[in-house]
Amino acid sequence: PVTHSKSTPMQFLVISFFLVALLLTIVPHVAYLIARAVGSVTDTHVRYRPFAIANIIAVALWALVIAYGYYFGRFRHEVRQVEMEFDNLPPAFDGIRLVHISDIHLDSWPGHEAVLDTPVSHINSLNPDIICFTGDLVSIKAEELQRFRHILTRLHTRPGGYGIFSILGNHDYMPYAYKDNPRQRSADRRQLVAFEQDTLGWHLLMNHRAVLRRGDDHITVIGCEN
Repeated sequence: PVTHSKSTPMQFLVISFFLVALLLTIVPHVAYLIARAVGSVTDTHVRYRPFAIANIIAVALWALVIAYGYYFGRFRHEVRQVEMEFDNLPPAFDGIRLVHISDIHLDSWPGHEAVLDTPVSHINSLNPDIICFTGDLVSIKAEELQRFRHILTRLHTRPGGYGIFSILGNHDYMPYAYKDNPRQRSADRRQLVAFEQDTLGWHLLMNHRAVLRRGDDHITVIGCEN
């Protein structure tokens, strides 16, 4: 069982809401104090009510935005197609299709496995030659990985493609777990590395490169840690 997976997104939601709401409350009050100070110099009466209304509207809009993001926005995905041109691209690689994905944060998906399955199917339908995943597969701990094994193993490139290349993001180093237990944090990181390399068959590039060849031509994929 993933004991933290249901509470972590909600905790983040609550903390971020109150921090930003506090900032949105401070700004109009500071503006009011400044306006009042200027008004005392220019002998102009400054009313508090417009600043209070602005404060209420700002906090209410922020509440709507974060609620939408938590309950709906985080489950939306879209495909952006970008055509890239390089003067030195080998001719054999002209037209190669690369899909870039990032920041899956698996602890946000328990109970919504079917929703995660949709973008995986969408990526596969694009028939990519290469898939590049640029970090943050997990959010907190490596225990987030196992319940999504059956979904992530479905991700693949087209027949004859080069497979999936990945790097680690900051969350993949488990800096937010086991703060007083670096040995367990390292063990979790090794578990994630093994999961990507052995279970998923991804090419995890930890300050390494991979040379992709087509006939006599080649390109290089370079992966930097974090």
